[in-house]
Amino acid sequence: MSPKATPEEELARLARLLSHPVRVQILALLRDGAASASDLAPKIGAPLGTVAYHVKLLADQGALKLKDTQQVRGAIERIFVLEPATRRDLEGLTEWLGRRSPKPRRVPRTGSGGRR
Repeated sequence: MSPKATPEEELARLARLLSHPVRVQILALLRDGAASASDLAPKIGAPLGTVAYHVKLLADQGALKLKDTQQVRGAIERIFVLEPATRRDLEGLTEWLGRRSPKPRRVPRTGSGGRR
């Protein structure tokens, strides 16, 4: 049995899950409800195989939970939802990012083109 993850380890795990744009889009779409990879692929604009790969990765990492299965044209379609802990993590991250104010950027001065 492994010890409970530290907050830093949990943050690193979440960062790895969010390290690919397709996974970010999957998580964002699943905030609205359950869906299968074939439901998500057209909304994301990526091939079904790509979306299915990333859905499986998210499920294997514990970010998604299998809600249901259904038979579709001889295949089993899996329908996933966000795990409650993932939903809380994403809401916390969104809140934290919203509180951060961008630091003003300094524009370097150039010798030519400045006012005299």
